Amino acid sequence: MTYRAGGTPPASEIPPSVRNAALLLWTLVGLMVVRTLLTIVFLDDLLGAYANGLDGGAAPPPDIASDRTPAYVPIAVTTLVVLGGLLAVCAVFVPRGAGWTRVVATMFASLAALAGLLVLLQPTTPLFTLLGVLNGVVAVTAVVLLFSRTSNAYFREQRLRRRKAAR
Repeated sequence: MTYRAGGTPPASEIPPSVRNAALLLWTLVGLMVVRTLLTIVFLDDLLGAYANGLDGGAAPPPDIASDRTPAYVPIAVTTLVVLGGLLAVCAVFVPRGAGWTRVVATMFASLAALAGLLVLLQPTTPLFTLLGVLNGVVAVTAVVLLFSRTSNAYFREQRLRRRKAAR
């Protein structure tokens, strides 16, 4: 079957590893949306967990604590827009076999995994700890799938197909 170079191949030609990697990238975006919404909804709980985690568990006075609290909502929204947006673009182009998407997806999924695992070092709620660990597992799995043997062959084939079509 023929299709336009750079277009999305028929689903039957996309290996499961590539399809699943794209789905996991979409899952990362979805987890970022959920985390952002939960950050807004549970902001007081996050700030409380942060304040209790300062100075060995002794909560400082509210005026001092508020000076040192992280800007959870702006960070979550910015992360969603920038990182989530780039991962969404990668999720669209991975099934098309665009090699650059593997590099970009790997960089940003690795950042998502690192951020997800760094939550273990921060004072936070159990819900956000669970989301962070889940985020890390999904991101690492996506990267592993992007560089599996079948994915490598698929991206190589798509690169050759584009070169041939460009001649």
